[in-house]
Amino acid sequence: NIGSVIMQNPHIEYEQKIKYYHRVIAKTVAKWAPKDSQILDIGCGVGHILREIQSIRPDLSLDAADAYAECLEITKQSANITSSYLLPENTFDLSAISDKKYDIIIFSHVLEHIPAPLKAIEDINHLLKPEGKTVLAVPNSLTPAKFLLAAFRRYPANLGHCFHWDR
Repeated sequence: NIGSVIMQNPHIEYEQKIKYYHRVIAKTVAKWAPKDSQILDIGCGVGHILREIQSIRPDLSLDAADAYAECLEITKQSANITSSYLLPENTFDLSAISDKKYDIIIFSHVLEHIPAPLKAIEDINHLLKPEGKTVLAVPNSLTPAKFLLAAFRRYPANLGHCFHWDR
């Protein structure tokens, strides 16, 4: 039936495989977070990082934010989420979150999707407590493996990426 084609979101890993960097970020947050900290994962995807943090540090309060309701639902099923926030996909509007302050904000593999990355970082800083920290990770699209894989994948560039970094 041609009229009932379902397009999967290219940013969601439906097979739910956790990657090495998810664990590294979770361990970093677990190490830096004071007892009973407030943690926010912006662009949480399907909750890999939050699930890992919860397994290491169940004392932490975890919040999730994403541009896709489906991601938030999957995340809430896999981790104990205190609050979740659906963000507008085409703008980086954090006003729904502005009433809270966080000890640590995770911003993993999100910055490359935002047209104004410096403003996004400034906006995130307004959500941090005075001694708060941001864990920021971006993909390095110039590693040899990623360069070769790009030549053979369905989409020649990462969908939705506005920027690429190599250092």
